[in-house]
Amino acid sequence: MRNRPPDLFVERFREMVAESARHGVAIGAVADAIHVHRSRMYRWRDGENSPEGHSLAALADYWNVSMDWLWGREGYPPGPGLTAEQWAAHAGRALAESGQT
Repeated sequence: MRNRPPDLFVERFREMVAESARHGVAIGAVADAIHVHRSRMYRWRDGENSPEGHSLAALADYWNVSMDWLWGREGYPPGPGLTAEQWAAHAGRALAESGQT
């Protein structure tokens, strides 16, 4: 039996994936940056299963939010979030790693 995530995690995960996309960082680039297979990201997004603790920590660190907020145990605001410069750095790394620079 799979470990289904809380609904609030799925909502917040989707929110952060959408925010990443608005800044030019695809879900696959986030997966690569936190060293998980892209299919895991899609399963988390679709609410099919939950990230393990180390993956949840990596996501929270990547997006500069707290694990408690991402998991749904803490309300808004999520933390400082990323600055425009940090988003640009993420997008630049994603492009460089994909060979599109």
